[in-house]
Amino acid sequence: MVRQQKKEKTQSTVGIGVCCWIDNDEQLPELKRCLDSLTSFYPVIVINGKWHDIDGDNPRSTRKANDMIDSYSNVIHIQSPNRPEYINRNLYYRIAMLFDLDYLIPVDTDEWVEMPLGVEFFLNGLNNDKLDITSCLHYYSKRHGGVSKQRRLFKYPGFLRHRNRHNRLYFLDREVLQTGTLYAPRGIVIYSDKNYRSKQREEKMSLRNKDNPIH
Repeated sequence: MVRQQKKEKTQSTVGIGVCCWIDNDEQLPELKRCLDSLTSFYPVIVINGKWHDIDGDNPRSTRKANDMIDSYSNVIHIQSPNRPEYINRNLYYRIAMLFDLDYLIPVDTDEWVEMPLGVEFFLNGLNNDKLDITSCLHYYSKRHGGVSKQRRLFKYPGFLRHRNRHNRLYFLDREVLQTGTLYAPRGIVIYSDKNYRSKQREEKMSLRNKDNPIH
């Protein structure tokens, strides 16, 4: 009997984690722009639902938003309304473990990803020793002053969990969100633009951040 050898990975596997709540259909272009930019990745894990500490009558996204999310074949869609932010974000790390992902990139619906040299160029650049458990990606937001770097590339995501708040991230028992490398691989940029967000939606977020700064 010939024993089959386990096929080695030749390229890193990268998934995307998205938390979203689309309470107004005017925000649908924002959602489409985000999901359209992520079609080169699998899986894109969408955790859908209002966080418990945000004011709002409907904890679920609109029907049209749900239909749009379900129309993407690379999306895993999970409904999780009225739960804390850190619990919803932990859901995509749990799914990352099921898929044995090498990396996960969190993306918000007001953001989109551009890879001008193609996804293969970006993936090939991940095979180096400069990347830590948390690494940076290039980021652009006119609202926040233009070009910057953000810690958005998370290695071994199946072993990552937030504890009690969304900005405390642990690899097993070691806190890692503020200790990773500042190196950012080439070939990918995350852009942010909140122009599709209503004034009322932004006011809700501001009030939530003021009332519950530790979320």
